[in-house]
Amino acid sequence: MYAKPGPHRWLALALALSGLAAGLFDACFNIGSALGLAILSTVAVSRTDDLLSAAKPVEPLHAVTEGFQSALVVAAWFAVLGGLLALLLFHHRWQAPRTARPPHSEIEGEPGTNR
Repeated sequence: MYAKPGPHRWLALALALSGLAAGLFDACFNIGSALGLAILSTVAVSRTDDLLSAAKPVEPLHAVTEGFQSALVVAAWFAVLGGLLALLLFHHRWQAPRTARPPHSEIEGEPGTNR
């Protein structure tokens, strides 16, 4: 008799690798946060500097507000792009699971399973 690998073997593997998966997730989250903050602060400072160095004088508080507003628009576009990518790349996960029974039993050669 040969026992096919069942869900219990995958569960043991998943538990053994859960620390590695958590570490990778945490590292990706931290790197993504740092990169996003760098991009948004660059946009805000760039817009603020553009307004302050313009020929027409602008109040410094107004320039800072405009810089933050520009960064917020960029963040919104990143969120929209992320949502669209999630819809396009992970659409197969929303499909209903198939409920068809397999043509043979989980353990081949088990008595009483040949129908």
